[in-house]
Amino acid sequence: MNKVFILLGQTCTGKTNVSIEIAQKLPIEIISADSRQVYRYMNIGTAKPTKEEMKGVPHYLIDIIYPDEEFNAFIFQSKALEIIEDVVNRSKIPLIVGGTALYLKGLIEGYNFAFGTKNREIRNRLMAIGLEKGFEHLHHRLTEIDPDYAKTISPTDKIRIIRALEVYEVSGLSFSQAAKNSERRYEYKIFGLKIERNLLYERINKRVDLMIQNNLIDEVKFLIDKYDINTKAFQTYGYKEIIDYLVNNLPLNEAIELIKKNTRNFAKRQMTWFKKMNAEWIENIDYNISANYLIKKIKEELYW
Repeated sequence: MNKVFILLGQTCTGKTNVSIEIAQKLPIEIISADSRQVYRYMNIGTAKPTKEEMKGVPHYLIDIIYPDEEFNAFIFQSKALEIIEDVVNRSKIPLIVGGTALYLKGLIEGYNFAFGTKNREIRNRLMAIGLEKGFEHLHHRLTEIDPDYAKTISPTDKIRIIRALEVYEVSGLSFSQAAKNSERRYEYKIFGLKIERNLLYERINKRVDLMIQNNLIDEVKFLIDKYDINTKAFQTYGYKEIIDYLVNNLPLNEAIELIKKNTRNFAKRQMTWFKKMNAEWIENIDYNISANYLIKKIKEELYW
């Protein structure tokens, strides 16, 4: 079973710097597990690495959709598995880097998100079609979408036919593909970066100040001019507070302090999730020392 490496950690613990340093010395390609860095135009507020900072290392799942498009743990799982397979097939090492715990947990544990998707309206519509045209008609449609699964069920098995079609319409995946996604195809080795809490909070505060200096306000102005102000992607720390400043007359100094507070609270929630994962934790006092240690550990996992 091929090994996939994961580098997780709270915001501001140095995941980006350490992962790029590792990838300079090993044939690594990085898959981002960050629920906000997938969005184009959301650069400053998400601390998205620039092309220069990436130093030529291939990065995936960054800047792939627009802010008003849907992205969730199910989509992440599907895309990440496709990328991992491609990276492994090219004899490269996949390194998943990020702090979105639900994405990581779903990938590691093989959650079958597709099977959890439900839509009563779609289900009722399919039932109406079956009653009008016969469930053999729906079975024929299922055969076109997912011939492997269709072969396993009767043309009159209305419950399974409707469920399979419902999953496909909601998720875009056939039952067969959804089942494949839940198979444990890789062995995941998890490393976590951590730093002492006071230092973490100091880094968070400095990062927020730097974001303001780097024109986060202009970035948010551009976004709410281009997209609906209630766009889901904007309802996260760093964006919602600046929107309150721009739209609801929240004083700027209060908005900045709120970003810092909300980011610290987010970091606390991240660690609550991460403690449930079987990670080897590394105290990230120095990026180079952490990177060299991880290079040694990855080599041991792969070659010895």
